[in-house]
Amino acid sequence: MRPIRRLPHAVLVLAAAMGCSEPAEPADPVPARIEITPSGALLTPSTPSQRLTARVLDASGAVVEAPITWESSAPSTIRVEGDGTVTAVEPLGSAVVTAQAGDARVEVLVVAASPVPGAVVVGDDQVVGQPEPRDETAPVEVGYRYDVTLSGVEAPAVGTVLLGNGEKAVGGRVAEVSGSVVTLEMVPLDEVFAAIDIGASLDLSRAPYVTPDAVESAFHIEPQADGSVTMTMGPAAFPTSAPEARAEFEVGPFECETELSAIQIGLAQSSLTFTPALTYDIEWNDATRRIVVGGDPQVTLEVTPTLSAAIDGSLTCKMTFREIHVPVPGVLGLALGAVVPLGAGFEVAGTVPIGGVGATFTSTVGASVRMGFECDPDCAPVQTVTPIVEGSVEPVWPTAFEGIQIEASFYAFLFADLEAGARFTDRLRVEAIESKAGLALAAEIASEQTQADDRDFAGSYGASFEASIGAGADFESFLEFVSVSVAELELRYEAELASSPRGTAKADRDAFAVGDDVRFTVTLEPDTVDFFGVGYNVRAVRIYRRTDESLVLANEVAATAGQSEFEVPWVATVDGTIGDDFIAFVETELRSEPRIEVGDVTSSDLQGGSLTFQELSRTHWEWSEGEARQEYTEERTMSGSLTLRLVAGVAGARGGWKGGGTYKEFEIVGGTFGFEETYDYFEFSPDQGWGTCTYDETIEDHSTTTGSAPASGDAALYLVNDGTYEVDVSEALVSVVTEGVWTARYDFLGEDTSCRTEVTDEYNDTDDAWVDFEGEGTTDSEEQTTFSGSTTETYGDTTVTTTWTLTLN
Repeated sequence: MRPIRRLPHAVLVLAAAMGCSEPAEPADPVPARIEITPSGALLTPSTPSQRLTARVLDASGAVVEAPITWESSAPSTIRVEGDGTVTAVEPLGSAVVTAQAGDARVEVLVVAASPVPGAVVVGDDQVVGQPEPRDETAPVEVGYRYDVTLSGVEAPAVGTVLLGNGEKAVGGRVAEVSGSVVTLEMVPLDEVFAAIDIGASLDLSRAPYVTPDAVESAFHIEPQADGSVTMTMGPAAFPTSAPEARAEFEVGPFECETELSAIQIGLAQSSLTFTPALTYDIEWNDATRRIVVGGDPQVTLEVTPTLSAAIDGSLTCKMTFREIHVPVPGVLGLALGAVVPLGAGFEVAGTVPIGGVGATFTSTVGASVRMGFECDPDCAPVQTVTPIVEGSVEPVWPTAFEGIQIEASFYAFLFADLEAGARFTDRLRVEAIESKAGLALAAEIASEQTQADDRDFAGSYGASFEASIGAGADFESFLEFVSVSVAELELRYEAELASSPRGTAKADRDAFAVGDDVRFTVTLEPDTVDFFGVGYNVRAVRIYRRTDESLVLANEVAATAGQSEFEVPWVATVDGTIGDDFIAFVETELRSEPRIEVGDVTSSDLQGGSLTFQELSRTHWEWSEGEARQEYTEERTMSGSLTLRLVAGVAGARGGWKGGGTYKEFEIVGGTFGFEETYDYFEFSPDQGWGTCTYDETIEDHSTTTGSAPASGDAALYLVNDGTYEVDVSEALVSVVTEGVWTARYDFLGEDTSCRTEVTDEYNDTDDAWVDFEGEGTTDSEEQTTFSGSTTETYGDTTVTTTWTLTLN
């Protein structure tokens, strides 16, 4: 009896569910991509035709039988047959040849050009393996030497130009020959071709590419129908820290650099979707030379880089998820070919005294970018960036960190670089251009008590878009290959997307007693109440009163969507003044703890101001008697441009000074003092004598004195009951430098030839100049906010003109 085979239970259930229906026919394989060999062709008078072969692959990489159509972008210059054979119709020109099967398509560049006379052209089948550098440590530049093994071709003579016309980027001047091994020396492109004319734009989203092994093993990679790629990190894709402290290290697919002695970084399971929407535009002829990479690359990130320990420095980690090969054929590939590494990364920097700090990026970042150069005929860099950013970014920090301050920045970015040269070996490539664009989050965070205690620190956070385009390490070598001189690429772009709420807080009075109703007004800047990816970002505002021990909550009010001005009432529980004893905070939706400082509460009275003044002193006199003459001129300017802060508790004070009035004392918190002086003295004394010498004496003395200093000290405004006012700046010092020349000339009148004829003495000195300014005038009332005036006084030969403007706010 034949044994009965038992089917798995799941299969039985499936069969029962399907009834007796016929099994479904397997779906026909769908073309996903096409590979062309060679991936480009260089047609020359000696080889005007080449055959391109193509194979179609499905999403799993299996070969698919599917019809292929071929098309040339310039059939009058480069013709393509149905079997993939390309032929040069014209001796010079180029075309983008496209192979398509279903929705899959790929492009290659075909160029018709004329090499220099005597050049030897070799095909891919005549080049064995890949080039081997003579010196692995030598920089790749003009004059660089490498070995190529040839097969089936007579060894070329030393000095001959050799060039490949297929997929392998080989070429240069023959420097040595040893059997089948030829040593080539790299030369500029102009020394390889007598004539060339290229004009093409290649779609890099469909170009050949390589995915690094580390990325393949760390991510599940899934191509999408729109050309984008989704990558999901495995749960154990890589460890959470560097194995040991060092400047450069790898963490799974990421290559990291740090200036720290040690770093630990955790990365939650992450995913990303990238869109390699780039083009490679090349125009190369006698009139124009242009290479520009452009497009709209972008990446959607779901990533949370989190520090596991304290840092004081920076960390950068990058992951290349695709190396796009620009299919420029033959020897052209050495100069005009390229690989475009496309990837993403993150940077962490700052002073973070505890672990558990990070940022969560759920956002799409990228840029509409163009980078390269263009000569028509003058050469100039091409560098433009337009932001692509949407989504959200949220800070991550511990729930409690009393007594510490965090100053950190996090940057998640997409990068697209340009490595010029051979596609199939990095030994013959140079780092030409670097670019990146991304979303940054900067945060300065501390507890409310710490923010209140440190008058120079206020919590904040903000999101911005940051991008840069710059020359790579080998940019100059790249230009040398293509015989182009262009200014170095350097573009930095930054745009603020959002910030934590900013604003001011005022009280409706300066002094209060127990039981008084005090009303605080907190006004937030309207463009700071919404945050990127969050929307309205205000949950509540608080007013605290400072005491010697701690902050005491006065009151809190909840926010309503869109609100930017808040009234916070308080019934005074103590006697006092507003001074700097009250401080306002805002609680945000993005992170409720800790709250963000808005600032000290000020009273509605005037709180500060600015003062500018100038005191110009000019002294001039002349004296003469017979032929004797003296003349003296001195001009001196003392000036100030000051920022003032009202000293707490003084505004509105009444006293007996000058018969009663208002006295406002200010601290100078910013600005500069300046000092300038010129001194000129002339004296002529005829018929002078010294020993046996007789002479006419001419003396001149000229000097300049200058100096400036940060303004500091005190200022005061006195509003007197008699309707006058006085502005006063107390004494301050400015360090000055004097430089001058004193000369004395003696016109010899007698017979003694030992007499002096001329003496010159250059001198310089440093000293202090005193600032002591007073200005006075009349006032309309105590509510006046601008006080300006000008006075001119004469003291003998000296005239002093003083001008000033004091503005209160």
